[in-house]
Amino acid sequence: MAVTALDRDQELESTGLIAGAFLAERDRWPLWIPVGLGVGIALYFSLTYEPAPYSGVLAALVSALMV
Repeated sequence: MAVTALDRDQELESTGLIAGAFLAERDRWPLWIPVGLGVGIALYFSLTYEPAPYSGVLAALVSALMV
């Protein structure tokens, strides 16, 4: 089912200002993937200890549940 401009306008009207702006940029969300990867790498290198081996699996599981 294709999303029409009318559907998108109705969706934006029913949300708040920040949420509406976030939804309006839906086509550009994939452009934030490198930013997320960079932030994740920076956080990893800022740690003072090595994370537990299962933490990667746990992070992937949480990310999958957010979708």
